[in-house]
Amino acid sequence: MNCRFAVSLLCFAFSAVLAAAPVSLDVKGRLDAAGLLFCGDNYANRRNYTQGSAKEWKLDKLERDPKAGRWSSAGEVQLPDAEKITFSGELRRVAENQYTYDFTLRNVKYNFTLRAAIPANTFAGRSLVFDGKPFRLPLEKKNLSLSSGSARKIEIPCDNGSLVIESGQPVYFNLHDYRPGTKTFSLLMRMQKTEESVRELHLKLTYRPYSSTPLDLRKAVNMGFRDETASDGKGGWTDQGPENDLRMLKPGLRMFHGTKFDIIDPAKNGGRSCLVLAGVARDYMPVRAETAVAPGIKGRWLFLLHAVAWGSSAPELGKVTLTYEDGTTEIIRPRNGYDVGNWWGPSPRANGEVVWTGENRSSYVGLYRSAYPVQEKEIRKIEFESANRAVWMIVAASVGNERPPRFMSVPFYITAGKNWKPVDFSRDVLPGSVLDFSGKLDAPAGKYGPVVIRNGHFEFSGKPGVQQRFYGTNLCSAGPFLPREWAERFADRMAQYGFNIVRIHHHDGGIGRKDRTYELDAEKNDRLDYLIYCLKKRGIYLTTDLYISRRLPAGEIPEYPGRLTNIGSYKAMFWILDSVWENWKTHVRNYLAHVNPYTGVALKDDSVLVSVSIINEGNIKSCWASEPFTRKLYEERFAQWRAANNLPQNVSPGEHTRQFERFLTETYEKRYAQMTEFVRSLGLKCPLTDQNMGTTPKLSQMRRDYDYVDVHGYSNHPAFARTPWQLPSLSGQTSALAGSFPVPWHLASSRLFGKPFAVTEWDYAYPNRFRAEGAPVIGAYGGLQGWDMLVQFAYSHGQERIMKENAPGSFFDIAVDPVKSLGVRIGGALFSQNGIRPADKAFAVRLTAHDEIPFETPFNGSISLLGQIARVGVVVGENAEAEKLLPRDTVAILNPGTAFPKDSLPRLPVFDAAPGKDDLIARIVRSGLIDKTRFEAENGIFRSLDGRIELNRKAQTFRAVSDVCEAFVLPAGRSGKGDFLSAKSLTGRGVIAAVSTDNRPLKETDRILLLHLTDSHRTKTKFASSDMKQLDSWGTLPYLAARGEAEITLNPEPGAQYRLFAVNTAGKRLNEIPLVRKNNGLSAMLKVFQPSGAVFAYELQKIK
Repeated sequence: MNCRFAVSLLCFAFSAVLAAAPVSLDVKGRLDAAGLLFCGDNYANRRNYTQGSAKEWKLDKLERDPKAGRWSSAGEVQLPDAEKITFSGELRRVAENQYTYDFTLRNVKYNFTLRAAIPANTFAGRSLVFDGKPFRLPLEKKNLSLSSGSARKIEIPCDNGSLVIESGQPVYFNLHDYRPGTKTFSLLMRMQKTEESVRELHLKLTYRPYSSTPLDLRKAVNMGFRDETASDGKGGWTDQGPENDLRMLKPGLRMFHGTKFDIIDPAKNGGRSCLVLAGVARDYMPVRAETAVAPGIKGRWLFLLHAVAWGSSAPELGKVTLTYEDGTTEIIRPRNGYDVGNWWGPSPRANGEVVWTGENRSSYVGLYRSAYPVQEKEIRKIEFESANRAVWMIVAASVGNERPPRFMSVPFYITAGKNWKPVDFSRDVLPGSVLDFSGKLDAPAGKYGPVVIRNGHFEFSGKPGVQQRFYGTNLCSAGPFLPREWAERFADRMAQYGFNIVRIHHHDGGIGRKDRTYELDAEKNDRLDYLIYCLKKRGIYLTTDLYISRRLPAGEIPEYPGRLTNIGSYKAMFWILDSVWENWKTHVRNYLAHVNPYTGVALKDDSVLVSVSIINEGNIKSCWASEPFTRKLYEERFAQWRAANNLPQNVSPGEHTRQFERFLTETYEKRYAQMTEFVRSLGLKCPLTDQNMGTTPKLSQMRRDYDYVDVHGYSNHPAFARTPWQLPSLSGQTSALAGSFPVPWHLASSRLFGKPFAVTEWDYAYPNRFRAEGAPVIGAYGGLQGWDMLVQFAYSHGQERIMKENAPGSFFDIAVDPVKSLGVRIGGALFSQNGIRPADKAFAVRLTAHDEIPFETPFNGSISLLGQIARVGVVVGENAEAEKLLPRDTVAILNPGTAFPKDSLPRLPVFDAAPGKDDLIARIVRSGLIDKTRFEAENGIFRSLDGRIELNRKAQTFRAVSDVCEAFVLPAGRSGKGDFLSAKSLTGRGVIAAVSTDNRPLKETDRILLLHLTDSHRTKTKFASSDMKQLDSWGTLPYLAARGEAEITLNPEPGAQYRLFAVNTAGKRLNEIPLVRKNNGLSAMLKVFQPSGAVFAYELQKIK
């Protein structure tokens, strides 16, 4: 039988939600049983004639009476060159969840089947049972025909129950695998010949719902779903405030993938609906809780609906203890990463299915269902106990006799075909080609003197009044220690990107000796010195950190037991142990003060060094409890601090947290003062910063003493299914345009007016298929905000991806990602001085310098969203100080709901911007400070004040138009219009951009780089399923490009003429693309799949 027919012709579909009756006839007269549609079918003339979809089946009569349990249908089938056939179907409910179905065709000369399509994406891996013999549906296709034979009884495991089909006579069946075409398995049951021209099937259908009994946790729960105030020790969920709670979860009896859970209504239970157990980040939560279980409840499986927050790398999460009526106990030990994962950005785990998802004001969130076999005995009591590492949130529990089948993933490969074609990827660009942006640099670096801070921005001392923006990438791990010939080659690559800064990062673990890490390894230090020399002579500056990931041998820190491999522990001890402080000072002195023989100066004295972050991501609140040793150390020091300050010991959880955070703040500020004093004593003059992670009001207060602010942010940062930083990895497949994601919008509220603002780590991580949008988006909004530095993470981790063609893939490294490697040029152009101009209105958040703010109190997310229209930032200090820091074009003050000055500036209006005030932008629009055309809430449209940037969240489109670059993010069928370039995506989602190669306006320059970016992967890149959320294998060469087609229209100066060439990733011209005159413009078709091969780039050359 040939079943290569389109999905649109299938008469059967899978219903995610069962109707009130588990078995019925649908509106086309087809049998709908447990969400599967069974249809009459005949194969003839090389096609299928299928009930409900083929026009040859005509329904004349349909009666449906669910209340009485009776359904019937009748009609005709007119096959070509055959007499008219009549059919009838009779369905009767004979008992609860039991039915009889009689399907009859008369005047038949051919074989007919009753056929069900079983969706492969949900049923693969499950077993159908034929007369007691199971047959497992394969995860990957091997053959068309899977099984055949005769059976009286067929059992199908559906999502919420099992469907049993029985017949008094053996029924001949066929089971086929029609992937990848229809993405279904097909079960065909041959209709029986009862008379010469009659075909019949008489079936008994039984639906057996998976039984489960929810446990009543009302007396054990301690938190609600809503939280109005962060870190106050009460309220709801993880106590992170209204920007980050679970208020969208609806209470009541809910069925999640076949398991019934009782979601407690907090309004009917004293505000409590879930059990949140203590972890490092919420040590004031209870460690354990228990509750009695109603009599008579037993089963073979225990189900938990739960999640974790602030997940620890350690798998130990806690334990569940069941006490049975006979006095025996059973202990279950859920594991973080195996049974359950983080509620932010949830991804399936080995024993943790994501069964509920939602979105709060901060993230995409979800809950996991885990199943554990237990003894089938009556349960008297259930107890939950935390291991006090990750915060563990239990929403509900249930006991059942069957484990519902989980959704097994079907492996999905990226292979060459109609949608993917090989694309050449060269890391080296042809000098002078359209991809060579080295002419934009002003070499050598340092020619205008050191970087200084004036008017809240970076400037060169020798170019007063001119803001200097820095745009580049990170070089990590062993990457900075390249052999000389490769150092030269790497520096050339950086220049050809147009990068004017490189962040040397994760190098401190390699530059030191193995036995004494604070002393420099002579060979590696020489290689780094030479690399700095190579970058400097090409006009490329540096930024770096003074501790990142240096791991220490046993004994280097006397107090620490053994080898120090946990970098979080070093950071934690740095703030309170003098031995670590001295270790760090020695390393820093050696690193900064030695003279580079190639430049002739020490790094501390070299104007190539733009800025320094002291401890990378060393926020004291995030690292103090990195392991039990550091946690105990801090608890001991905290006890000493409390005693020295005569503070009471027996206090409420909220007061305990306030005291501890005050201790952390004082501890940090004391060490920070010592750090800055020490590095300044060495002679280091460049700007300094610290705590480059996080965007809270508390951090804004603490950053007031820094020279500049540096914050990191990622979109779709990977998580890991088993081992950290090893495959399989887990990541979202969502566009940052559609939701509230950190980069770049959540970063905006962490900027302090009066100080330069840098993002030294940003990335839209692989394998997210939307990642090409990252560089245009952050470049445009960085320009709109007037930020000072953007540094993508990263070019390469190590040397292999720099030096070898077949190096392994990476989540971040553009050295092995064609789409991101090309796309960063768009971000650089939009962020440049000639790119997107800063908005001409500013909105300032006011904070006092010393009022206490909990570390976890967030900014209202609407403040950052306001940054898509105008400039936003924070001012810390009292009125006189604040007046000096406020930008001259500030039009309003935002009250963040915490630490707001009592005497605000009277000349400016004040808007309530406390967490939860979602209508902030709407109120500003109503005030007239922002034109109503700049914000359309119902469509999710944000336009910058000058209209040069437009984001449409609903349509997932983006537009940025500047003099030197115009860029669009366009799903198929969407258009974008600029001053020089207009585009319409015809096939596939695309990032389409025009970039000036010499910083002259697009209409004036002689050569323009056109980019049309879709997606890229290596051949045979393997995902766990077609949703591409779990990456299992990096694949092999060659790279493959995703299909894409777009029509562009150019609006050049009158009389200007151009030629257009497809170019490869080295910038070499390939085939010429015809340009057609249309409506005073020039039009062309851009196709990723060209006769010369797959391409992402084009050269537009003006004819003189």
